[in-house]
Amino acid sequence: FQSMPVLDEEGFLKYFKNPPSTTCLVLSASEDKKNKLFQGIRKSAVTVECKPIYEDKVGGWIKNFCKESGYSIDDVSVQLLADHLGANLLSIEQELGKIFTYKTDNRTIYADDVEQITGISRQFNVFALQDALSQKDLKRSLLISRHLIQSGESIVMLIAVLFAYYRKLLLAAFLRKKGLTPAQIREQMRISDFQYRGITAGLNKTDFEQIKRVIHLLKKADIQAKSSNISELSILQMLCYKICRL
Repeated sequence: FQSMPVLDEEGFLKYFKNPPSTTCLVLSASEDKKNKLFQGIRKSAVTVECKPIYEDKVGGWIKNFCKESGYSIDDVSVQLLADHLGANLLSIEQELGKIFTYKTDNRTIYADDVEQITGISRQFNVFALQDALSQKDLKRSLLISRHLIQSGESIVMLIAVLFAYYRKLLLAAFLRKKGLTPAQIREQMRISDFQYRGITAGLNKTDFEQIKRVIHLLKKADIQAKSSNISELSILQMLCYKICRL
């Protein structure tokens, strides 16, 4: 809506007050309380607010979508899809559609189905790398990082995902220091029980100051990846080494 060229606002508003009965017009817009045209249209139309889904609700959405489609799905598969695709419901629906097409033998979806049909890997994805780094498992993190780079993954994307994880880890450590209970931390961060367990595992291996140092290392690696001639594999593996040796 915001990108529409409107030369005659008054004429546009008059149209909305009395449109043809056969017209079904759908406009997508961000709310703008100062925009006269937006507010005028809103008075004459039916408005539907479409809020992005929170991360802690994605798992429930996946289960409900599968149930409505006549399938059941195990928790590992749910988390695999949620970790890999985030809150992008369109992408999740598309991947589930692939699985539904091939799952003609039974109506239960397992992690093996997700891996074989969608190509999402439990062993060699950025979340496996995230887990290895949170546990300071140098050998595994080097193995996964090599596989990711050789598979064509963007180091900038990998660093962005790791940065988001360690920011959550930092917030969880801060809230824990303030004395909040696990339930209060989950509520404040709007994360699922599964995500909180992963964060807790990371907190057991590192402290508040170390997490801040990791974030500094990630920022430095991001700059290197975007501006230096050092290979992506070298940057990522050196990052893994430094994080695991903190």
